[in-house]
Amino acid sequence: MASTLLIDCAGLDGWLLDAAGASRWRPGMAVPAQARVLAVVPGEAVGLHAVRLPARRRAELRQAVPFALEERLAEPVETLHFALGRTLADGAVEVAVVARTRMQSWLDALAGSGLAPDVMVADAHLLPRTEGQLAALAVEDRVLLAGQGMACAIGSDDWPHWRLLAPGLPLLSVDGQGGWRPAQAPARLAGAELARWQVAQAGQAPDLLQDTFPARRQDAGRRRLWRAAAALAGLAVVLALAEAVLAVHSGRQQQAALRAQMAQVFSAALPQVRMTADPAAQLAAELGRQRAGAGGDELLPLLLRVAPVLSQGARYRLDALDWRLGTLELEVVAADVAGLDALRESLASLGLAVELTGVDPAGTEVRGRLRLRGAAA
Repeated sequence: MASTLLIDCAGLDGWLLDAAGASRWRPGMAVPAQARVLAVVPGEAVGLHAVRLPARRRAELRQAVPFALEERLAEPVETLHFALGRTLADGAVEVAVVARTRMQSWLDALAGSGLAPDVMVADAHLLPRTEGQLAALAVEDRVLLAGQGMACAIGSDDWPHWRLLAPGLPLLSVDGQGGWRPAQAPARLAGAELARWQVAQAGQAPDLLQDTFPARRQDAGRRRLWRAAAALAGLAVVLALAEAVLAVHSGRQQQAALRAQMAQVFSAALPQVRMTADPAAQLAAELGRQRAGAGGDELLPLLLRVAPVLSQGARYRLDALDWRLGTLELEVVAADVAGLDALRESLASLGLAVELTGVDPAGTEVRGRLRLRGAAA
């Protein structure tokens, strides 16, 4: 089996599981280069809902879910993160809901230990949720519970009282082989046995790493190189267009500033390489060497398509680019929201799939985040 590092976000320790067995892991210890990182968060902090909506595409569901659940939630939907799960037999979709600040605190804590998770799930959501049955599992001083359309975690002392609320439901708990059997009380799992069970059940739970909290690659060095390389490629395209305009208008100072910015990004991306008179060719060569390890995504052709739109006079200002898993994210400053929406429509007219994922004030202007893919859905 491929190695998996399971991290308990409540304590930031965990287990490294592979074909040879399981061993404890603590912050500061090495992580195998190809290990998948599975982060498990406490179910008390993550709600689970089932919602039935007419939308069929996941992008449409993602936009509609906050409004559909708004009346069920005690907090403003703007402060919450919604993660889509599996589609149930009756057509409803499971949705995990957690405070954005809580999500960010978990990710920050993991980053402080040098980890970027591939999957993040709530422990209570790992239990099966079937009609007419109640699944329970004891973990330390807690009991994880799940039934049709629900999953939660309670204190062990509260279990007898909670059981009285549904005395007619058959109780299931884990058997010695990781399956489920009728039980009188929740079975208890701990240590490596609990870790193996959580890894095996990860597919039961909605992955919290979605939308504005996407999964991050584990190869941090390559991720930094490609992010800087994407920014450099964007600057190279903008510089080429700007040079043509500046040659007409004799804007040598702006040209020099762009070259200085390009040199700074080039140095961050390739600190051991001296920039020549043709940095775009250097970048292309470096991307060619990295292409096999990074999936072969066509970044430069996409940048070449969007650059003419982004360089239309002073209507927009490109602040940052991020290339991840075939998706290009742009941070653009414009005069107003209408300008951002006009930019989105211009990019969409090129045959690109474009989403405006966020808008924030930036002084007298606005900063927008645009997510692009190569072909419209």
